Amino acid sequence: MPSAQVTPNKKYSDWFKSTNRNAVDDLPNDDLLPSELLTEMMLEIFQGPRACRTRLDQIQTVASVVLKGVAIAVNASLRHKNVPSPPTKVIESVAISVDTPGGEIVFISVYFPGLNVTSHVLDQYKKDIRLLTSIKAPYYICGDLNSRYRMWNNLSGNAAGFVLYQEMSRRPFNVLHSATPTYYPSQRDRNPSNIDIVLSNDLLAIEPVLTSGELMSDHRAIEFTIQVEHIDDNINRLVPLNSTEDINATIDHVTKVIRHAMDIAIPRKKSKPKFLRLNPEIIDLIKAKNRLSRKWQRTGDVNFLRSCSSMIKLIKKKIKILRNTNWSSKLKNLDFASKKFWQTTKLQKNKSFELPPLKGNDGMIAYTNQQKSEALASTFHKSHTLTLGFGAQRTEKLVASSILH
Repeated sequence: MPSAQVTPNKKYSDWFKSTNRNAVDDLPNDDLLPSELLTEMMLEIFQGPRACRTRLDQIQTVASVVLKGVAIAVNASLRHKNVPSPPTKVIESVAISVDTPGGEIVFISVYFPGLNVTSHVLDQYKKDIRLLTSIKAPYYICGDLNSRYRMWNNLSGNAAGFVLYQEMSRRPFNVLHSATPTYYPSQRDRNPSNIDIVLSNDLLAIEPVLTSGELMSDHRAIEFTIQVEHIDDNINRLVPLNSTEDINATIDHVTKVIRHAMDIAIPRKKSKPKFLRLNPEIIDLIKAKNRLSRKWQRTGDVNFLRSCSSMIKLIKKKIKILRNTNWSSKLKNLDFASKKFWQTTKLQKNKSFELPPLKGNDGMIAYTNQQKSEALASTFHKSHTLTLGFGAQRTEKLVASSILH
């Protein structure tokens, strides 16, 4: 059962799967409890002087999906109103709007059964997600969507989770989830999963989602808090923009804040150069070779050219020795039976395969690398050459017909 609560310090929390009769009475003032599965016991919980309820009863079958109804219980001291929920087909939903000092916030309780999920159900599920997340006001869509994906701490994903991840990547909302699983199945061969999640487009002042095992259910209750005063402070501290200088200064400040946030949020990794580090001896030989090359270019003396060629052979020999020394040192430092040890062993055992002979457009077989390169170049050139010129009559007719239609 989902629920929402407003505490005296203007924090909003959300609980799921509550089956405790004292769930409403034990909560502070201004609480809200959303429920994605409506049962008789939950209806009894919703009764009482401290709770108002908004419910949607629909025992029906849509696209082979059985819908059973959802509800939201709201503390009577919380100023709220019922709002029409988007016309979803396979996702059950009921919504209310809560007045806060920071503005209107919409809470939606949802439930997706997740059984008999066919391609038609997935298409409708995608449409329902788009309907629910098209609300312009700040919203919190809370419930059991039976959508597993590794991004929100699931060992494996399902089709509904992949659809939800794609929509989250394309639309302006995020998936809030707890660090621990929210559903513990009774079957031993099934893994716990994180399917009780929150979709929201308001991410300014949300504390981490937490779970609680106090309620009697195979689903763990989850709770998150919205700092409304923090939102008000941000609004009150807006800088008045009276001139172009104020606008430019504000843009510079926002840019610095974004860059600072990126520097903190994006992990930095020291890059390890893959090129060979030359020792001072080889570097000195390269400098001497460059001096001889410049002298030969200035004077044209053949002796400088011969010395430069001899120096190049010596440098290549020294580099080969250095490569062998580094490779030998790397092999000696490998820990026996470690991951890198077996990776290196596999690379050494695997045989490298050369590109097989190719047949060119002229029917000739290319064996050498040069012949293969010429055959590929000829094929690419033929594929990208127009068979008809731009001035051909047939081309002009095709262009004219495409413009008319």
